[in-house]
Amino acid sequence: MAWFLYRGELIRGTTSKLRFLLPFLRTLAVFLIILAFCGPTLRTSWEEGERGRVLIFLDSSESMSLKDEHMTAGRKLILAQKLGYFPKDQNLVNFNLFDSAEILRKTSGQINREISSKKPEAKVLLRNVRGNIEQVDQLLAKENQFKINLDEKSGVLLEEVWNGINGSDLTTFLNDPQFKFQNPDQISYLSSASSKENVGDNYLRRLKGFIIPPISGIYTFWIYSDDHSILRLNINGENATNAKQIIEFKNAHKGWREDLTSSKIKLTEGRKYFFEVLHKEGSGDDHVAVGWTLPNGTQERPIPGIRFSAPANEDSVAISKWKEKMNKEQEPLLTSLQKSNSFNTEIWDKLARSLLKYSVQLQENFDRYADDLLISGNESI
Repeated sequence: MAWFLYRGELIRGTTSKLRFLLPFLRTLAVFLIILAFCGPTLRTSWEEGERGRVLIFLDSSESMSLKDEHMTAGRKLILAQKLGYFPKDQNLVNFNLFDSAEILRKTSGQINREISSKKPEAKVLLRNVRGNIEQVDQLLAKENQFKINLDEKSGVLLEEVWNGINGSDLTTFLNDPQFKFQNPDQISYLSSASSKENVGDNYLRRLKGFIIPPISGIYTFWIYSDDHSILRLNINGENATNAKQIIEFKNAHKGWREDLTSSKIKLTEGRKYFFEVLHKEGSGDDHVAVGWTLPNGTQERPIPGIRFSAPANEDSVAISKWKEKMNKEQEPLLTSLQKSNSFNTEIWDKLARSLLKYSVQLQENFDRYADDLLISGNESI
């Protein structure tokens, strides 16, 4: 603007040296005046813009809800980690179980790819496998706060019995030291959610395992017993600590009745849910059975064993013992492969399956750890 105002004046009488200098100086003066007025506003906006960064995630599908039925607790934590919710320096979540499971799973996959290749590199593969196993050993070296649940049995429920507990009221004996702190007198497996009948008096029975729905939808559970019985279920996953009572029957009866059913419960196909039946027998006849109605109206009464899996043994083992078990199984295979002059497909296949088995165990235990963590009420998570 200054240039056009003074251009004519310069052309008429200003010397050649000042013809361009004066418009430049006047233009600069106008620019500085404008900057003097606008400068504080510009500076304030810039400073505020540099103070922080806020990320907002809108989850209209509730796919990260603690009660989300389409995703395990472990997967929620992994996704949250990838999105940057858990900075490493804060140590909010321990991912060593998951990281170790991933290493073993990928190592198993690497072996299978080499088996399928036309020119497998045995020496390179063996070196990589040993290195990965050592990496897992280092990750788990200080993780003895975890206990590993070992293999599960498919198609059965675990039955435990404590003998010599008088009376028929179940709630009286849930805090009994014999039940809480002593191993059961009998352990067996059932092929359905139905006990044997009339096996004794004055005992406490527990059936437990994981129930796996065949289809997604609304389920209704049924129960009958002689004497007192309670059905407990964790509708959010595999963690026994968060199981809730869904049916209780205090009398003696045999047969399915409409008044001995639970409220409607939504379950997801293929997901594992902790399942537990507590049964107290006083004297006389004794039995307990649980059934369910599927979302499509089909009734399975009692629930068949195909819907369950159960712990292979009652006790979990410390990480150190678990690693010993894995090394004892895999070291002979690794030694045989090291001594072999050719690519022994059979031994490599056994090693791949062994690595995958222990990977699954770590992954399942990480999911249980995640389940505990998400429902613990920790506001940071």
